[in-house]
Amino acid sequence: MKTIMKKAIAVVSAIAVVAALFIGVNVTQSAKADSEVALKPWSFFEGGRSGRSTDPDGWPVRLYKSVSTTAGETQGTSYWDVPPDQQYVDGPQITWDSTQPANGFTAEIANTGWDGEYQGSTLVGDNPWLMTAYMNVAAQQAHRYTISFTAKWSNVTAGEHTKNVPEKNFMVGAVDEYTNSIFDTGAETTFKVTTGDTYNYSANLVMYASSSTMKITIAYGAFLYSYKQGATTESEAACGKLDISNFKIVDLGLDPTIPTDPPKPTTTPRPTAAPTTEAPTGATTAAPQPTKAPETTKAPTPAPKKIAKVTGVKVKSVKKKTIKVTWKKAKNAKKYQIKANNKTYNATKTSRKIKNKKFKKGKKVKVKVRGIDGSKKGAWSKTVKKKITK
Repeated sequence: MKTIMKKAIAVVSAIAVVAALFIGVNVTQSAKADSEVALKPWSFFEGGRSGRSTDPDGWPVRLYKSVSTTAGETQGTSYWDVPPDQQYVDGPQITWDSTQPANGFTAEIANTGWDGEYQGSTLVGDNPWLMTAYMNVAAQQAHRYTISFTAKWSNVTAGEHTKNVPEKNFMVGAVDEYTNSIFDTGAETTFKVTTGDTYNYSANLVMYASSSTMKITIAYGAFLYSYKQGATTESEAACGKLDISNFKIVDLGLDPTIPTDPPKPTTTPRPTAAPTTEAPTGATTAAPQPTKAPETTKAPTPAPKKIAKVTGVKVKSVKKKTIKVTWKKAKNAKKYQIKANNKTYNATKTSRKIKNKKFKKGKKVKVKVRGIDGSKKGAWSKTVKKKITK
């Protein structure tokens, strides 16, 4: 009897140990499957535009005034400014790479009202990718993830960025290292925040390809086209303070239904364009197809179109210290630069009024114009000399 009892106890003990081990394995797998991804430092991008000047004769608002992360790093006004002699010239792209991982940031920003996607002088689209914050983190193939954060938008009550803006729009991008969108079907990629309120954003991600990283981008540049079309009340010159907090990416674990044979997409580069017209990849809702694609091939980049020389430049005094410059449209020009004496001004149409305290009655002004398309510039027109009469 004692022998039978000992055997029974041994069997029960063995079953208990196996059960404990089994449960332990499940608990461990669950912990690994539903865990936060280690965050990395943020990078902040400014596409580069004219008008980041403090000159009273120019547009007084910068794109970024200041940026700070929740890790305590800050990049202030002087970093984002352009040199005094380039106040009216399209500025270069500027990126600040912070060095400490952070789950949020605060940015005081402004859209100038010039910032949009143009074809010639026609506004055809928004330009949210003019200002972005992005982060690259580790990822695993065939895993599902969630991304979440809180966004707050508020007006600035004093200083050069003061503007009462009813709301601010945002676009979110999520891609693997092959620039495939990793948003799950139906994921939200754009949202808006009413001024003074917060918005809790979340979306599901799916890692199809054998990519070891993912890139998350939050874009908050100009939604000028949507404003002109009445789709938003953001304003053409939206200024204010953006707070992103509680940024988190959670790994939900391996999904055995996701194909593990990764597609490496065939990519076709876009035509060369201005630095600020490249949208953040991945801001779509379609997941990559789980079919195997051929090795990456690249189509040749089309040759840039030559910008025609501007003709028909005319200068007229319209009022005290103000002239009006007009000219004929130049083929392939998206914008124009006007040089009046030693200062350069920008225009999106074929005319512009220019005010300058040095434009005094009786003095002469020398004016020339050229077409531009991002970094491409056409030849200057003939210089026109005009005596100021008012």
